[in-house]
Amino acid sequence: SAINQENRRAAILVGLAAWVHPALGLQLGMALGASWVLWSVVPGCRDGFESFNTSGLVKKLVFLSLALLPSVLYMANQSGRLLAGLPDAEIWQLSVELQSPQHMLPHLWRKPQWLAWGGYFVVAAISLTGVGTAQRSEARSVAQTRLTVSLGLILSALALATVGIEVFHHLRLTMFQPFRMATFGRGLALILIAGRVQALWNRGDLGGKVRAILIAVGLAGDWMFVVAACVESAVSLTESLRASPVWSNRFGAVVFVLGLVFLQRHDTEQGQWALLSGVVGVLAWESLRRVFRLKWNRRRIGLILTAAWAVPISAFVIPPILGVESNRPIVSALATRCRFWATPLDDVERLAVWCRDYTASDARFIGPPGPKGFRLWSLRSLAFNRAGSPYHAEGLADWSKRFRDHVGFKGSNAEFVAAYLANRLALEKRFNDLTGEQLVALAKRQGATHLLAGHPLVDFPSGSLELLRVEGRYAVYRLSETPKMLKAKRSTSPLKSDGTG
Repeated sequence: SAINQENRRAAILVGLAAWVHPALGLQLGMALGASWVLWSVVPGCRDGFESFNTSGLVKKLVFLSLALLPSVLYMANQSGRLLAGLPDAEIWQLSVELQSPQHMLPHLWRKPQWLAWGGYFVVAAISLTGVGTAQRSEARSVAQTRLTVSLGLILSALALATVGIEVFHHLRLTMFQPFRMATFGRGLALILIAGRVQALWNRGDLGGKVRAILIAVGLAGDWMFVVAACVESAVSLTESLRASPVWSNRFGAVVFVLGLVFLQRHDTEQGQWALLSGVVGVLAWESLRRVFRLKWNRRRIGLILTAAWAVPISAFVIPPILGVESNRPIVSALATRCRFWATPLDDVERLAVWCRDYTASDARFIGPPGPKGFRLWSLRSLAFNRAGSPYHAEGLADWSKRFRDHVGFKGSNAEFVAAYLANRLALEKRFNDLTGEQLVALAKRQGATHLLAGHPLVDFPSGSLELLRVEGRYAVYRLSETPKMLKAKRSTSPLKSDGTG
């Protein structure tokens, strides 16, 4: 009865998830239903008191289907509109290759993303073997077996999806975005990895604790986790060959040093310092334990909790006191870590806040294709932004035309997509190369009243633009044919952010 109740709760939660994100919710429902089927037939997936029950399995699947039915019907009613108006080949170019290729095409993942993703499953497989931990002699639990079966199911489905997407270019399968389940598969692997980390730490020796902390810290970055997975694989391999713990740890140390050198040369996030900090922290902890006999009590636990929550609580309390829109370093530093309030952090966000207060509510802007926070912060219309793309075919066609217009690209959709995939940043920077005269013409074509651009602009027709506000590297201009800006809500200079006028 308890098991059936948990199954019903799972089905209801998946049904609710499908309302939040129909495609992902349906994928989760398919994964859960297939897992239930496999758990009923694969040996080791049932508890000793649980027997195979066909009617019970059918009831669970029916209940799951009913939970998903409302969102499926809603999605089926909307899906036809997504592809109407354009041929499939053009939708593939605009939606798959131009709009969000990083979400739909697996081969466009960056190398560290692929390696780190594979590293999760390598460490999970090592965890299942139990090499070097007390778990090695224990029988695999039912929960572990079920988790392994579900993980294999996800990986098999992703392999089939890769063939359908990359080989056959199946449009509807691609737009279903099955590789969202790659994150779900990584989450299942993390459950197994968590058991490995706990077992290594509880083993008690320094080598096990260092390996545990490397895995935990490595989760913060792709290249970092690749190094952590390599260290764990190297040590586990030598342990499986019955090598002495001394030689296993030495081999792991060599791999770790080589990994640090690699990170220093290739990791833009400089992850070697985080890994080194983790190792130094373990060494310091072990040294303190030899000098002081540390025992947990309520006071120490309270101090740890206070330290852990110090930054988020400060980020919630301090900005309203000092002013959420102030340029004080402490406000910006706290908001960078935990942004609870509408605290602008860069030039575009600060300029957008000014535009929200000092431009008409019906003002329409053009600006660089890349920065995507201006519309949110300014509450003003933006003629085009790369991230603000529609999902139906006719809207995508208009979006792609505006995109080409903003970067001054002359050519077909195929040529534009090829340029985008070759170097997206270089393509977007072409907006910055437009002259003042070209920007004015672009604004008029897009029906804009204001222009967001780099400062200062030169070579624009005399009297066509009026400089309103400068914020760092960006400035807002008003087309002279449009109404003047609103009366200032507070005393401030309309031109300079530092009040110098």
